[in-house]
Amino acid sequence: MQKILAIGLGLFVLLIVFGFMVIFKPPVDEPLMLSEPIPMPTPKTGNETIYADLLSLSQQLETLSRAHVETATKFPFAEPVKMAVYKAKFTEFSTMAITKASQIDQQNGPHDLACIFRGMAADSLHKLEKLQAAKTSGEQAQIWADAVYLFSDVRGVLLPSDEQTQPSQKYAGETCPMETVSH
Repeated sequence: MQKILAIGLGLFVLLIVFGFMVIFKPPVDEPLMLSEPIPMPTPKTGNETIYADLLSLSQQLETLSRAHVETATKFPFAEPVKMAVYKAKFTEFSTMAITKASQIDQQNGPHDLACIFRGMAADSLHKLEKLQAAKTSGEQAQIWADAVYLFSDVRGVLLPSDEQTQPSQKYAGETCPMETVSH
């Protein structure tokens, strides 16, 4: 009789634990948003109009990435975020950054900025691959955190503070080396 009660009690506890896991599992198919958007800094250069599309997309991706960091930290053993929704946005960012780099090269603009955009384009696709390969939300947490830095760096590159603003050298025709992304 005691064995039957012990087994019944054990099954009851498992049912309650499983019920909580199902009830409190975060949604993974829908994009997550922070309750308040991250404010954009006031532009300090003329780059805000030339690169407005890239700035806007990077802010959207930064906000989404930040929200996923919070969720992944709270629910590390949940299923990973399905990347179908984000694949298009990461790819759009990469394409846009490569396009801006090509435009800079065509206009004989600052070579270092073109190289930075190429690196950001490659890095975003690398992060997308790693996010798609993750098996749990917890595995995605650090990758999402790295994505926050990548997408916030766009503002830092395009809208530098007054003390960072320096005249840059013009592009002399050399090529930008494609480096292996470390993240």
